[in-house]
Amino acid sequence: MKPKIKLALAGLYHETNTFSSVPADYNTFSIFRGEEIEKEYGNSLTTNAGYLGISSSYDNVDVVPLIFAITGPIGTITKDAFDQIVGELIQYLQDQGPWDGILLSLHGAAVSEEYSDCDGEIAYRVRSLVGPDVPVGLSVDMHANISKKMVENTDVLTVYRTNPHLDAKERSQECADLIVKTINGQIEPVMWLETPPMVINIVKQYTGDEPMRSIMSNLLAVLEKPGVIHGSVAEGYPYADVPEMGMGFLTVVDSKKLGKDEANKTAREGAQWMATRAWAKRDDFNNDIPDPDQALLFADAQHNPGDAPIVLMDVGDNIGAGSSADSTHILAEAQRLGIEGYLQTLYDPSSVQKCIEAGVGSDVSLKVGGKTDHLHG
Repeated sequence: MKPKIKLALAGLYHETNTFSSVPADYNTFSIFRGEEIEKEYGNSLTTNAGYLGISSSYDNVDVVPLIFAITGPIGTITKDAFDQIVGELIQYLQDQGPWDGILLSLHGAAVSEEYSDCDGEIAYRVRSLVGPDVPVGLSVDMHANISKKMVENTDVLTVYRTNPHLDAKERSQECADLIVKTINGQIEPVMWLETPPMVINIVKQYTGDEPMRSIMSNLLAVLEKPGVIHGSVAEGYPYADVPEMGMGFLTVVDSKKLGKDEANKTAREGAQWMATRAWAKRDDFNNDIPDPDQALLFADAQHNPGDAPIVLMDVGDNIGAGSSADSTHILAEAQRLGIEGYLQTLYDPSSVQKCIEAGVGSDVSLKVGGKTDHLHG
């Protein structure tokens, strides 16, 4: 009978918009512990679901969920929140060990008041606790700002391959599988990271279209090379103003198959080849996009009565990336141009309250925008 393999699952998941004035304090996080993690994520398509599901692929693997803290994209994590959550994470690992392996569920673009690379710091603390012989796996979002600190303190690092993100579960399953194979002595992974000085605007990050489609095709070519057991492309997170911000290209190679020197060479060459080809396409990421007035006039011309709405993305106030949802620049332009049928969502609790007080069917005059911070109006 095979000996049991005991894997810990733990994480702090946050995409930090350092331009946001709303801090990520302890109370903003939803914190799941123990069985709560499996109850919340077991049947989902998330990173945690992929980790938890590895038990069904092996008859001797137990995944022990410890703690998972998450909040939506907002501002910088406070020192108190980071210290409390990571302190509890490390304590769980210490109290419930020893472990055969660790599975970390992190975003890859977390920033705190103390650490510009929270994810790397967490990986470092975990590695310092469990030592060099316990394999550590990390699966991150495609918007991760991957750092050398993350790579140096893990054995396997995987990244989503789709934007919009459709494969979080698959990538974490792959990460967990490679960790189990490492524990079993089937593979000995080595990794190499290349980070060219490239930051991609959000409007150019769709992996189903150029230029990202070609970038991802390059990854598939690297995966065909002998000894390569995984590879990743991270687009980076441009709303985190930190030294680690930018694209990352990662190759994972089996040194048991190729030997240490050849594996390092293959990993380095694979990551450098992807990064070089991406750098050669850098101008393709810088194509002009419409000004607000051009976008509004184009949308208005295309729209016919009865059609579904045409959606404009305000990349200067990207709600999904932690912005304030408080910008009225496009609204003002729509008014100036006389665009009819224009609808905008805003975060404005005081205006909502005035509408409630006025009652259904009433007319109200409101001053909206620029209430959350001084970056929007």
